[in-house]
Amino acid sequence: MLLTAVRALRFDGDHSRALEAIPPSKWPEFLALCDAAHISLALAARRGNAAPAELRSRLVRNAVRHERILDAHREVTAAMEAHGVEFLVLKGLTHTGFWNDAGKHRPQYDIDLYVPPPMAGDAVRALESLGYGRCEEESRGSDHLPVMVRRTGWRWRGDYFDPDQPLAAEVHF
Repeated sequence: MLLTAVRALRFDGDHSRALEAIPPSKWPEFLALCDAAHISLALAARRGNAAPAELRSRLVRNAVRHERILDAHREVTAAMEAHGVEFLVLKGLTHTGFWNDAGKHRPQYDIDLYVPPPMAGDAVRALESLGYGRCEEESRGSDHLPVMVRRTGWRWRGDYFDPDQPLAAEVHF
């Protein structure tokens, strides 16, 4: 089934007939595979209105999530500045930018920040001031401090595009 999704992503013609051939009873399994492979958004964007509603709904939820991600980045930026932390945003929004809709078609689950090593502690305190806490004790051999996530009480419900899913934050050095 995953091969069907990959074929539907091809740019050398319209391959939506393969999607249309998936029986309705198989769509939940197909969507679960696409979600786990992180290609649901690309598939929905590529197929546009030809994509089934169940697939297009992922774009809608991720668009809401994207707006919340932008808000989170603004909030983190303000906290870093308030704590005097020099930083760069890595990955994530740097691939799509703040200025276009491309981010709505790309899943994002964390905020990656580079800080000069002497400012790493200040960066952690800035994130803690926003309610972020460590998820793990240490990251041996890693290029970042332990992953941090905002404690909201949110629980995984099987939806990769849940707008309420909190972002993790990684302070790279």
